[in-house]
This record gives sequence, structure tokens and C-alpha cells, in this order.
Amino acid sequence: MEKVCQSCGLPLNERILGNENNGTFSQEYCYLCYRNGKFILPNLTIDEMKQQISKIVNQSPGNKFQKWLTKQVLCLQLKTLKRWK
Repeated sequence: MEKVCQSCGLPLNERILGNENNGTFSQEYCYLCYRNGKFILPNLTIDEMKQQISKIVNQSPGNKFQKWLTKQVLCLQLKTLKRWK
């Protein structure tokens, strides 16, 4: 199973890993969500994250059905991620 950011669900790879405050790479979070050992938006709610995901998907290529389906899957996945449990 592919590793994903435990905050936003973005697939993780070495180019997008966040970092801990000691400089090591986080193995759980991407740099869009987590830097220097802290969440960039520590008070973000799951509903606000869903809104951010929706905006990003709407700007991506694809037809309306693909975008709708992608948003549904990603928003359902959020509930399973460490940050939102």
C-alpha cells in the first residue's frame, strides 16, 4: 500500500516529505502540511481540509465526473488518517 500524508492524503515520496524540528524528514507528513516538527495550520479542521482538497481538485485537469469522484474518495480517506482520528 502506498504511503500517504497522514494529514492531507497526498502520496508521499522523498521530494515532498515534511521535516521534523531536528531536520530529519517526516515519514508521515508532506511539506505542505508539516514543517519543522509542526503543522503549518495547527488549528485546521477536517472540514477546512476538505475545502482545500476540493479547491485543488477543481484546478486539476479532468472532466466533472473525474473531479467529483476524486473529491469523494479523498474526503472519505481523510477520516482514516492519523491527524483526523
